[in-house]
Amino acid sequence: VIVLAAGADWQSYINMVDWQVQPELQLSEAEQKPLFHKSFVFEQEPTDSAHASSIAYLAGGELMAVWYGGSREGASDVAIYSARKNTDKAGWSPPEILIEPGRVALDLGRHIKKLGNPVLLSDNKETLWMFFVTTSVGGWATSAINLIISQDGGHSWGSTKRLISSPFLNLSTLVKGRPFFYQDGSIGLPAYHELAGKFAELIRVSASGDVISKVRMT
Repeated sequence: VIVLAAGADWQSYINMVDWQVQPELQLSEAEQKPLFHKSFVFEQEPTDSAHASSIAYLAGGELMAVWYGGSREGASDVAIYSARKNTDKAGWSPPEILIEPGRVALDLGRHIKKLGNPVLLSDNKETLWMFFVTTSVGGWATSAINLIISQDGGHSWGSTKRLISSPFLNLSTLVKGRPFFYQDGSIGLPAYHELAGKFAELIRVSASGDVISKVRMT
Protein backbone atom coordinates (compact mmCIF):
# COMPACT_ATOMS: atom_id res chain seq x y z
CA VAL A 1 0.00 0.00 0.00
CA ILE A 2 1.43 3.40 -0.98
CA VAL A 3 0.14 6.50 0.77
CA LEU A 4 0.99 10.03 -0.39
CA ALA A 5 0.39 12.87 2.04
CA ALA A 6 1.37 16.47 2.59
CA GLY A 7 1.70 18.46 5.78
CA ALA A 8 3.74 18.25 8.97
CA ASP A 9 0.86 16.71 10.91
CA TRP A 10 0.72 13.43 8.96
CA GLN A 11 2.31 11.34 11.73
CA SER A 12 -0.17 12.74 14.25
CA TYR A 13 -2.98 11.66 11.94
CA ILE A 14 -1.53 8.16 11.62
CA ASN A 15 -1.36 7.83 15.40
CA MET A 16 -5.07 8.67 15.64
CA VAL A 17 -6.13 5.88 13.31
CA ASP A 18 -6.94 2.82 15.42
CA TRP A 19 -7.61 0.60 12.40
CA GLN A 20 -4.22 0.84 10.72
CA VAL A 21 -2.84 -2.45 9.45
CA GLN A 22 -1.30 -4.71 12.06
CA PRO A 23 2.49 -4.84 11.64
CA GLU A 24 4.20 -8.02 10.55
CA LEU A 25 5.31 -10.49 13.22
CA GLN A 26 8.74 -9.87 14.73
CA LEU A 27 10.84 -12.87 13.72
CA SER A 28 14.16 -14.09 15.04
CA GLU A 29 17.18 -14.31 12.75
CA ALA A 30 16.68 -18.07 12.42
CA GLU A 31 13.01 -17.64 11.53
CA GLN A 32 13.87 -15.11 8.83
CA LYS A 33 15.93 -17.61 6.82
CA PRO A 34 14.15 -18.35 3.52
CA LEU A 35 12.32 -21.67 3.28
CA PHE A 36 10.90 -22.93 0.03
CA HIS A 37 9.12 -26.19 -0.65
CA LYS A 38 7.03 -27.16 -3.65
CA SER A 39 4.48 -29.99 -3.70
CA PHE A 40 0.96 -30.92 -4.74
CA VAL A 41 -1.75 -30.88 -2.08
CA PHE A 42 -3.15 -34.03 -3.71
CA GLU A 43 -2.00 -36.32 -6.53
CA GLN A 44 -5.30 -38.16 -7.07
CA GLU A 45 -8.00 -35.60 -7.74
CA PRO A 46 -11.03 -36.02 -5.43
CA THR A 47 -13.21 -34.09 -7.91
CA ASP A 48 -13.24 -33.41 -11.65
CA SER A 49 -12.50 -29.73 -11.11
CA ALA A 50 -11.00 -27.56 -8.36
CA HIS A 51 -10.79 -23.79 -8.04
CA ALA A 52 -9.97 -20.78 -5.81
CA SER A 53 -7.51 -22.18 -3.28
CA SER A 54 -6.42 -20.48 -0.05
CA ILE A 55 -3.84 -21.40 2.58
CA ALA A 56 -3.16 -20.46 6.21
CA TYR A 57 -0.41 -21.10 8.74
CA LEU A 58 -1.70 -22.66 11.96
CA ALA A 59 -0.31 -22.98 15.47
CA GLY A 60 2.02 -25.91 15.99
CA GLY A 61 3.64 -25.72 12.57
CA GLU A 62 0.69 -26.84 10.45
CA LEU A 63 -0.63 -25.54 7.15
CA MET A 64 -4.26 -25.74 6.06
CA ALA A 65 -5.45 -25.40 2.48
CA VAL A 66 -9.03 -24.98 1.28
CA TRP A 67 -10.62 -24.83 -2.17
CA TYR A 68 -13.91 -25.68 -3.82
CA GLY A 69 -14.44 -28.58 -6.18
CA GLY A 70 -17.01 -30.77 -7.87
CA SER A 71 -18.00 -32.15 -11.25
CA ARG A 72 -17.88 -28.58 -12.63
CA GLU A 73 -18.04 -25.02 -11.34
CA GLY A 74 -21.51 -24.23 -10.02
CA ALA A 75 -22.72 -27.85 -10.02
CA SER A 76 -24.93 -29.12 -7.20
CA ASP A 77 -22.17 -31.46 -5.97
CA VAL A 78 -19.64 -28.67 -5.38
CA ALA A 79 -18.31 -28.47 -1.83
CA ILE A 80 -15.45 -26.73 -0.04
CA TYR A 81 -12.58 -29.13 0.61
CA SER A 82 -9.64 -28.93 2.98
CA ALA A 83 -6.30 -30.64 3.61
CA ARG A 84 -3.63 -30.20 6.27
CA LYS A 85 0.15 -30.47 6.37
CA ASN A 86 2.58 -30.53 9.25
CA THR A 87 5.64 -28.60 8.11
CA ASP A 88 7.89 -31.18 9.78
CA LYS A 89 6.40 -34.03 7.74
CA ALA A 90 6.17 -34.81 4.04
CA GLY A 91 2.84 -34.82 2.25
CA TRP A 92 -0.65 -33.52 2.91
CA SER A 93 -3.58 -35.25 4.56
CA PRO A 94 -6.21 -36.70 2.18
CA PRO A 95 -8.68 -34.00 1.04
CA GLU A 96 -11.98 -34.00 2.89
CA ILE A 97 -15.20 -32.04 2.62
CA LEU A 98 -15.22 -29.11 5.01
CA ILE A 99 -18.59 -27.58 4.12
CA GLU A 100 -21.30 -28.31 1.55
CA PRO A 101 -24.42 -26.46 0.37
CA GLY A 102 -26.82 -28.55 2.49
CA ARG A 103 -25.15 -27.56 5.73
CA VAL A 104 -25.05 -23.88 4.76
CA ALA A 105 -28.74 -24.02 3.85
CA LEU A 106 -29.58 -25.44 7.30
CA ASP A 107 -27.45 -22.83 9.06
CA LEU A 108 -28.94 -19.90 7.15
CA GLY A 109 -32.48 -21.19 6.66
CA ARG A 110 -32.38 -20.43 2.93
CA HIS A 111 -31.87 -22.29 -0.33
CA ILE A 112 -28.23 -22.47 -1.44
CA LYS A 113 -27.70 -23.02 -5.15
CA LYS A 114 -23.90 -22.99 -5.20
CA LEU A 115 -20.88 -21.98 -3.15
CA GLY A 116 -17.23 -21.15 -3.74
CA ASN A 117 -14.20 -18.86 -3.27
CA PRO A 118 -13.13 -19.80 0.28
CA VAL A 119 -10.46 -17.59 1.88
CA LEU A 120 -8.76 -18.34 5.20
CA LEU A 121 -7.44 -16.11 7.97
CA SER A 122 -5.55 -17.45 11.00
CA ASP A 123 -4.50 -15.72 14.22
CA ASN A 124 -1.53 -18.15 14.33
CA LYS A 125 -3.07 -19.70 17.45
CA GLU A 126 -6.31 -21.66 17.42
CA THR A 127 -8.83 -19.35 15.76
CA LEU A 128 -9.53 -19.57 12.04
CA TRP A 129 -11.92 -17.49 9.95
CA MET A 130 -13.15 -18.75 6.58
CA PHE A 131 -15.08 -16.41 4.30
CA PHE A 132 -16.81 -17.83 1.22
CA VAL A 133 -19.55 -16.94 -1.24
CA THR A 134 -22.95 -18.51 -1.90
CA THR A 135 -25.78 -17.91 -4.34
CA SER A 136 -29.44 -18.76 -3.89
CA VAL A 137 -30.60 -17.76 -7.39
CA GLY A 138 -28.85 -16.79 -10.59
CA GLY A 139 -25.11 -16.73 -11.21
CA TRP A 140 -22.11 -15.49 -9.28
CA ALA A 141 -23.22 -11.87 -9.68
CA THR A 142 -25.97 -12.55 -7.10
CA SER A 143 -23.51 -13.85 -4.49
CA ALA A 144 -23.34 -12.97 -0.80
CA ILE A 145 -20.40 -13.41 1.58
CA ASN A 146 -20.57 -15.90 4.45
CA LEU A 147 -18.33 -16.64 7.42
CA ILE A 148 -17.62 -19.68 9.56
CA ILE A 149 -15.21 -19.60 12.53
CA SER A 150 -13.17 -22.38 14.13
CA GLN A 151 -11.83 -22.08 17.67
CA ASP A 152 -9.73 -25.26 17.54
CA GLY A 153 -7.42 -24.84 14.57
CA GLY A 154 -9.93 -25.89 11.92
CA HIS A 155 -10.94 -29.25 13.39
CA SER A 156 -14.52 -28.12 14.05
CA TRP A 157 -16.50 -25.10 12.88
CA GLY A 158 -19.38 -22.99 14.16
CA SER A 159 -22.54 -22.09 12.29
CA THR A 160 -22.47 -20.15 9.03
CA LYS A 161 -23.10 -16.40 9.30
CA ARG A 162 -24.23 -14.34 6.31
CA LEU A 163 -22.53 -10.94 6.12
CA ILE A 164 -24.76 -7.95 5.37
CA SER A 165 -22.52 -6.11 2.92
CA SER A 166 -24.83 -4.59 0.31
CA PRO A 167 -27.97 -2.42 0.60
CA PHE A 168 -29.44 -3.92 -2.60
CA LEU A 169 -30.94 -7.21 -1.33
CA ASN A 170 -27.45 -8.04 -0.02
CA LEU A 171 -26.42 -9.20 -3.51
CA SER A 172 -23.21 -9.24 -5.53
CA THR A 173 -20.40 -9.11 -3.01
CA LEU A 174 -17.71 -11.74 -3.55
CA VAL A 175 -14.32 -12.58 -2.04
CA LYS A 176 -11.15 -14.14 -3.39
CA GLY A 177 -8.27 -12.11 -1.88
CA ARG A 178 -6.44 -12.77 1.39
CA PRO A 179 -8.00 -11.18 4.53
CA PHE A 180 -5.78 -9.40 7.06
CA PHE A 181 -5.95 -7.96 10.57
CA TYR A 182 -6.09 -4.34 11.64
CA GLN A 183 -4.42 -3.34 14.91
CA ASP A 184 -7.75 -3.19 16.77
CA GLY A 185 -8.49 -6.85 15.94
CA SER A 186 -10.96 -6.14 13.15
CA ILE A 187 -10.50 -7.79 9.75
CA GLY A 188 -9.85 -6.23 6.36
CA LEU A 189 -11.63 -8.25 3.69
CA PRO A 190 -10.82 -7.57 0.01
CA ALA A 191 -14.01 -8.01 -2.02
CA TYR A 192 -15.49 -7.21 -5.40
CA HIS A 193 -18.87 -6.39 -6.93
CA GLU A 194 -19.97 -7.51 -10.38
CA LEU A 195 -23.71 -6.84 -10.78
CA ALA A 196 -24.46 -3.92 -13.14
CA GLY A 197 -20.83 -2.85 -13.03
CA LYS A 198 -17.59 -4.32 -11.72
CA PHE A 199 -15.37 -2.76 -9.06
CA ALA A 200 -13.25 -3.67 -6.05
CA GLU A 201 -14.20 -3.01 -2.42
CA LEU A 202 -12.52 -3.24 0.97
CA ILE A 203 -14.81 -4.37 3.76
CA ARG A 204 -13.91 -3.95 7.42
CA VAL A 205 -15.43 -6.73 9.55
CA SER A 206 -15.44 -7.38 13.29
CA ALA A 207 -13.94 -10.64 14.55
CA SER A 208 -17.50 -11.96 14.96
CA GLY A 209 -18.45 -11.14 11.36
CA ASP A 210 -20.34 -7.85 11.66
CA VAL A 211 -19.67 -5.41 8.83
CA ILE A 212 -18.22 -2.18 10.26
CA SER A 213 -17.57 -0.26 7.06
CA LYS A 214 -17.01 -0.63 3.33
CA VAL A 215 -15.11 1.49 0.83
CA ARG A 216 -15.12 1.27 -2.94
CA MET A 217 -11.71 0.96 -4.59
CA THR A 218 -11.82 2.41 -8.09
